[in-house]
Amino acid sequence: MARYMNAISLIILSFVGVVSGQEEVAVGKYDNIEPFSLLCRIYNVAKNPPINYIDLDEPFKIVEEIDALNRSLSEEEGLHEKEDAGNYSATQVKQTVTRETALAQLSLNQITRRAHKILEDIKKMNVSKEIENAKAEFNKVIFGENGNASDLEHTALNGVKGRTEACGRTGLSTKGNDAGKNLVVDFFCLCARRTDGEGVNKVCGFYLGSNSEQSQYGWDHNGPWGSSTMWASIKGGCEKHMQEHPKSTAEARHILDQFLKHLKTGGVYRQIKSDGVTRKPNVIVEGSNRMEGMLGTGITVSDGSEVTCSGEEGGKERGGSRDNLKPGGVCVYYGTSDWKSKVSWLKQFQTALTSVDFVNKQTAYTQRAIKKIQMLLQRAEEIFETTRVIKEIKYPVLHTAFQNASGNLTAHNATGTRSYNNNSHPYLIPLLVLLFL
Repeated sequence: MARYMNAISLIILSFVGVVSGQEEVAVGKYDNIEPFSLLCRIYNVAKNPPINYIDLDEPFKIVEEIDALNRSLSEEEGLHEKEDAGNYSATQVKQTVTRETALAQLSLNQITRRAHKILEDIKKMNVSKEIENAKAEFNKVIFGENGNASDLEHTALNGVKGRTEACGRTGLSTKGNDAGKNLVVDFFCLCARRTDGEGVNKVCGFYLGSNSEQSQYGWDHNGPWGSSTMWASIKGGCEKHMQEHPKSTAEARHILDQFLKHLKTGGVYRQIKSDGVTRKPNVIVEGSNRMEGMLGTGITVSDGSEVTCSGEEGGKERGGSRDNLKPGGVCVYYGTSDWKSKVSWLKQFQTALTSVDFVNKQTAYTQRAIKKIQMLLQRAEEIFETTRVIKEIKYPVLHTAFQNASGNLTAHNATGTRSYNNNSHPYLIPLLVLLFL
């Protein structure tokens, strides 16, 4: 019985070994998940650049409030002058009130001028425009010059034809003609299925194209077909690899470094051969190696064939004899060195990060400027409230007029909740003590 069970175990293990061997002798499902995830992380940075956004409307609103306080004090003084006309005793009071109001008005005028000067400095930087420029730079990483998702054939994929020429010629002596042109091309080289039945299904972990020549999706000798639909699938496949957006340009550069390290290590290609059995030969993996500058997976035959990025799975030829083996590869080849200057989207990625660094310096300056304007608003509110309270306490004869004037300060009343001081009027207590000495 024990010998019977051991025999069954041997049969099962042999079967598993054959199956796993068959999977390895050709480019197979999920082989390109790791390089795909690296490209997705690059795409995540380009789609969600680490820009430090701020509310650019806020400084304008704060300065409007300061202007409203300044106008309100002027209007209140004008009201007193009308009320006091022809009244000698009231005129004496007005002269005192005018001196106090004049000092307050002078302070508010100075605050207003300073606030407007800071606001003009913010306007000159034109942060909104710089942010849009930085986002446009990253858009070139994804789609190339003037590219967009709605017209891939005439922008990102313009001029892209045969798979081998575009992604990496046989032997990989030079980079593919369109390799590194933009992320769209590289994603398609890495994941899209050929339409002639020689491609690999779910090589990046999801369906991308069909193996039917009548299909409208995939890559044939004329180039990619159904690019908009395939691009939507690429974005969907990337979602599981980009849960969080990059928070800084330092993080983005780290992601780029990880990508470059992977290129230096190289993509895997497996060497296959026939096991030499006369009657029923099997294909076995003789060994594996890495190709520097390649992203993806390749297959070579041990008798001297070379790596190619043709989009074919490699292994046994369909309809041929068991000994008839062929190379294949679903990959993109960038060359052996100097990728930062030779690969278009890599150069553009670095340019875009420099733009983001510049924008973030501007937004940091703007944030500091906004805090200064907030402090000016606090000071303006203090001056306005102090002046009003002094008048109401020291000159009650004009109390009703002051109340009416205050009732018209709709601009200030409406925005009073914007005060950045949690303690309403701490400065009034010592001030009131001095008034009654």
